[in-house]
Amino acid sequence: MSSGLPPNHSNDRCHRLGRALLIFILCGVGRLSSGSASRDVLLAQIQDLIPQGDLTTASTRLSSALKQVPREPGFYNFLGVVEARQANFTAAESSFKKAVELQPQFTSAWLNLGLPYQQASFRDPGNVRKALDACLALLKFQPDNVHIRMQKYADARAELERAHEIGPANFRVNANLLILYQRTKDPRAEAQQARFEQIKQKLSENEQLLWRTIGVRPY
Repeated sequence: MSSGLPPNHSNDRCHRLGRALLIFILCGVGRLSSGSASRDVLLAQIQDLIPQGDLTTASTRLSSALKQVPREPGFYNFLGVVEARQANFTAAESSFKKAVELQPQFTSAWLNLGLPYQQASFRDPGNVRKALDACLALLKFQPDNVHIRMQKYADARAELERAHEIGPANFRVNANLLILYQRTKDPRAEAQQARFEQIKQKLSENEQLLWRTIGVRPY
């Protein structure tokens, strides 16, 4: 589904969070309840309306749907997409947060959540930290490191600690190292958390450095 924007060839997953193109690629619907055929149809219709620019109709349909099914994460994700397209980033943030609250492993909503923060980052550097936190939350249940995903923790530790020696300030390496230590209850987790907070602070103060150093690979 095309947004009409030029393609973004960056392999930086978190960088792509803030691109408007991602809003169309990642309009995932989340987990639907049983007997949800009508919701599937509605979500498909709304997904068609958004790239067509018919945001008013999409918003109206979503508002009506949420009155009937107030705990459907897919509806909130689409509502956030519509609100972000309307440059209502505060409302979009709220909708994406509701989507991940209802479905904590909703990848599309976590990625979309980074958009309002990045769009507003030039006004408030604190939003960069929020974007980083959204990225970390995603990595916690969908680790970037293949060994962590396969629960080969010894291999993950060897690989990440070598990578950390080479790039001690790399966001991706430190994020995955923190996740590894937390999962394996490594006593170094607390120190790694403190190190990671320092890295986030430095990156939030220098947005250009942020997008050069995150380097999180897409799947």
